[in-house]
Amino acid sequence: MVGGAARQRGIHADAGWPGTVFTYGQTCSGKTFTMYGVPPKEPGIIPLAVQDIFQKVKEVGGARSDCEFLLKASFLEIYNEVIRDLLDPTRINLKIHETPNREVFVGNLSETPVYSADEVMELLRRGEGRCLAIGETNMNERSSRSHTIFRMVGSGVVARQVAVLTVASSNLVDLAGSERVGFTKAEGLRLKEGGHINKSLLALGSVIARLAEQSGDNRGHVPYRDSKLTRILQNSLGGTAKTSIICTITPAATFVDETISTLKFARRAMAIANKPTVNEVGARDVDALHV
Repeated sequence: MVGGAARQRGIHADAGWPGTVFTYGQTCSGKTFTMYGVPPKEPGIIPLAVQDIFQKVKEVGGARSDCEFLLKASFLEIYNEVIRDLLDPTRINLKIHETPNREVFVGNLSETPVYSADEVMELLRRGEGRCLAIGETNMNERSSRSHTIFRMVGSGVVARQVAVLTVASSNLVDLAGSERVGFTKAEGLRLKEGGHINKSLLALGSVIARLAEQSGDNRGHVPYRDSKLTRILQNSLGGTAKTSIICTITPAATFVDETISTLKFARRAMAIANKPTVNEVGARDVDALHV
């Protein structure tokens, strides 16, 4: 559980560590509220993380005059297995690629330089306004019909002539909730959306289960490619990132089966051992960060 007064440095990138936070649970159990909250009085994970990132930059910059930082933000939506750029509506049906060193990324996704927490929050509001996947179901009048991933990448340079610099990234993920048609009474488009949501969450559950079964270097096939969501989050699931999963449940007895399912997911996820690695790039890449 995360309190409103908490400062979440344990769940986002710091000092070159890649970090990911996502919420998991049935529809209408508080996932989006947990991630966004109601700023400024009740900020969620994303506003708190953004504030802390800029506070960290300020602290390090104040202590070291030879440090230079560049922060960039991107915001995407996965709707019916189609990836859309929420900061540039002209970029739709984006494709997933992989670098030679097996880093997964979304091609042609815009990255916007940001210089303050307020600027980041304005980008979030703009992106949310372009998010088309909000709809009403029998359980939730504002149900998320897509998964969204807000990403910040920070590059720290110490004197441009140095050989190495660190690159940290934060992935802040708001998952759509699992649904049962008997409860949501979905039909038509809502039914189709729910099918895609459940399929991607099933793929996520399969990845978590497979990773939980493995130990040490004994790693067999993990079905990351079964959905766009798990493919994008591949580095965060059994990879080199620090990852926090917040599981949400409802106290209603009607949904006891969904609650048990969520708790089982959480138990399996706790058994996964990532191998966090600081990201470093060479001096020849420094100039590219200033383009």
